[in-house]
Amino acid sequence: MQICHALLQDRCIVVSGVGAGLGRKLALQCAQHGAKVVLGARSPGFLNDVATEIAHAGGDAIAVPCDVTQQHERRALMGWMDGEPLRKNFDSRATLMTGALIHVNGGQFMQA
Repeated sequence: MQICHALLQDRCIVVSGVGAGLGRKLALQCAQHGAKVVLGARSPGFLNDVATEIAHAGGDAIAVPCDVTQQHERRALMGWMDGEPLRKNFDSRATLMTGALIHVNGGQFMQA
């Protein structure tokens, strides 16, 4: 656990697919180990619940509504990877962890 904490402490992690499953777990674990987390999901309810849970535990999280099936929304979330909003809020570069995948056209994955 000390290794995880050392790797994540004060890092910014962008997590997509923050619903009830993998994305939520990733976000909570990253925050528990000291990461600042940008949360992406379609459901404002899930986003707010996870952001509130992280904040109540003393962590930092920003909720960004994002439907990864929509290219402009994926690009907006990816803008957090090294953009002005990230520097303004967290003064850091980000790492992406995805809990959301899109499968289309015979096995091709959509790209931002």
